[in-house]
Amino acid sequence: MKEIEGYVIKTEDFADKDKILTIFTKEHGVLGVVALGVKKQESKNKFGTQLFAKSSFEIFKSNLNRLSKLKKAHLIKNNFKISESYFNYVLATIVSNVTIAFFQPNEKSFEYYRLLDWIITKLDNNQFPLKNFAIYLFRALKFNNSTWDLYHCVKCEKKLNNAIYFKIDEYGVLCEEDYISLRNKDGIITDPEFIETLKEINSKPVGELDNISLNIEQAILIINILLEYYESILGVWSPAFKELKSQSFM
Repeated sequence: MKEIEGYVIKTEDFADKDKILTIFTKEHGVLGVVALGVKKQESKNKFGTQLFAKSSFEIFKSNLNRLSKLKKAHLIKNNFKISESYFNYVLATIVSNVTIAFFQPNEKSFEYYRLLDWIITKLDNNQFPLKNFAIYLFRALKFNNSTWDLYHCVKCEKKLNNAIYFKIDEYGVLCEEDYISLRNKDGIITDPEFIETLKEINSKPVGELDNISLNIEQAILIINILLEYYESILGVWSPAFKELKSQSFM
């Protein structure tokens, strides 16, 4: 039996009184766990197995890619305030979708666990949710080896130390020559600060992400570009993506 710390990122009903949990753990990454009897009113594990809860789990871990079995779930933090805001719930759902899409069973990453811990805490506290979600969504690309190259021209691959132009539909930067050669300059962001902010999101330790300066307009722009990238390039999508894009301010 193992005791591990993790977040519940998905729950599914299984039989009358049971659930199947998907948890992202500090020690083992993504695990599928059968929680028997957890839907019973008297179950001592019901609070520690709620969606987005952070808990310490005692489990009988399967050595194969089979479901492990839950013995106990000791609640660390319920994060129930996420569910009090429909918008934050949608954002947290996308975080769960991305986590499941990016990691195979038993594929662990302590750095990603820290990022997950950071964004769930921010959403539960309703602390600059758009800004912090934009930071999360871009930083998470690192864990799928899908980080945008912000140091080489997307056309000619020339090395650029201080890029000025970002081409939205190609998710990369342009050199001066290739920018000038474009007939249609729609879809170009001419803002070195925008590019430097993306670099900062990629490079800062998780504990310093709070120090990144990002206003609402910038956050919405980054999120919209990233949602298209996740869907059209990475093939990551869920109904929560559609719900987020339908918001009037997006």
